[in-house]
Amino acid sequence: MLIGFRHVGIVCGDIEKAAIFYKLLGFNEVWRESESGEWLNTILGLVDGSLSTVKLKDGNGIIIELLRFNVQKNETTSRTLNERGITHIALTVSNVGVEFERLSAAGVKFHSEPRISGSGYAKLCFCQDTEGNEIELVEVLNKTG
Repeated sequence: MLIGFRHVGIVCGDIEKAAIFYKLLGFNEVWRESESGEWLNTILGLVDGSLSTVKLKDGNGIIIELLRFNVQKNETTSRTLNERGITHIALTVSNVGVEFERLSAAGVKFHSEPRISGSGYAKLCFCQDTEGNEIELVEVLNKTG
């Protein structure tokens, strides 16, 4: 039986830069560690693997786990939002316009300014984190829709 959603793991080229980005979104660092050894290699299917992790949590208990492996693929493949598989992380915000302005001023790049959805249910916009992952910011406007 499913108890609850635990976390999202993101492999990073620059774990410190990624941590700064997620702190801008309101996540707080709660754990940092380095891991290695037989158990890690066994559960991840690696050989001589080690990694550093930074876990960040928001006020609702959502956890972002940033990972930096000692050996990892350095190239990234650009994905679009209409591809199969996991394409983005959506975060609820109280005022998407305010967050758009605040994050834009901090250098975060957005695809567009916030827009109201066709149904009128939400106002939203998309940006990318430091690794090119799509982040959707959503302000719910009509809780009955």
